[in-house]
Amino acid sequence: MQMIESIPNFSEGTDEEVIHRIISAFKSAEIRLMDYTYDGYYNRLVVTIIGEPRKVKDALLSAADVAIESIDMHAHSGAHPRMGAVDVVPFVPLKEVSMKECITLSKEFAEELSRRHDLPVFLYDESASSPERRDIDYLRKGEFEGLASHMKEVPPDYGPPTP
Repeated sequence: MQMIESIPNFSEGTDEEVIHRIISAFKSAEIRLMDYTYDGYYNRLVVTIIGEPRKVKDALLSAADVAIESIDMHAHSGAHPRMGAVDVVPFVPLKEVSMKECITLSKEFAEELSRRHDLPVFLYDESASSPERRDIDYLRKGEFEGLASHMKEVPPDYGPPTP
């Protein structure tokens, strides 16, 4: 059986109701919720899940729906650099899955997330569309508050060129 891991980061670490709703999206999915932590100082929720690739992608989309509907980035603050309610979503091969397959899955996820919510999505690391985009700090330059300006020189891989 194929298996991947994902460690999505959400820009919420203080509102326990929102955190519970995001975590519930993973608990109701056909994947395994391994761990989650959240922190008010960083205002960030980090989740670790494993499972079959398509089921992990579906669970991530469900949790992202909750986060995007629940987190107001205009009111968000925290010590950790961030660009959106769903900040990073890595796809890591674990068993009988290649990195190439994980890259394909990450692009499917990005395209669907962008289409569902009409929002910009940037690919980074192994999925990056150019060498400089591999570095997430390059993409996060200016964080959410500077995103509109930054997008003039670094357009998203999917979605509109506005936050």
